[in-house]
Amino acid sequence: MNNEAKFEEEVYRWWLSLQRDPGERARMRRQADTLGIMMNEGFYDLVARVPYVMRDDLACIAMALCHVDADRKDSVPRMMGRKNSQSEHTVSELRFRRIIESDSEEAVRQLIRVLPMIGSEGNVRDIAITFRFWNSDSKISQKRWIEEYYLSNNKSKEE
Repeated sequence: MNNEAKFEEEVYRWWLSLQRDPGERARMRRQADTLGIMMNEGFYDLVARVPYVMRDDLACIAMALCHVDADRKDSVPRMMGRKNSQSEHTVSELRFRRIIESDSEEAVRQLIRVLPMIGSEGNVRDIAITFRFWNSDSKISQKRWIEEYYLSNNKSKEE
């Protein structure tokens, strides 16, 4: 198992354990920022699993994932980009742009607001990788999200 796969699996296992602890999950969901997340024991369970990842990145990951109710194969930007019967994206381009143009902590806050619009579901592993690299100079996470958002309705692109 490579390092990225190991990271994804450890975060996924942490998320599963959080699902089984509704009290801790509720405490984490009430936090408004990453400092609040860092003041929860559940966060340090994640730190222990992946101590090699920067704490700020882990706090963003934890802040996002405590709001995800169900793991899905589809990525969050694909679900946000799907068009409804009125040919509008599930999440408007303006809201999506706000997420993309934000730093990681603000992007998570924006994501938390739109998660109910996609059923509070998402690919847990993908969210973890996304926010691990959100602040990279190359903007690789944002570029991937933009592509997935706009190609979500392209029938020729298969998963």
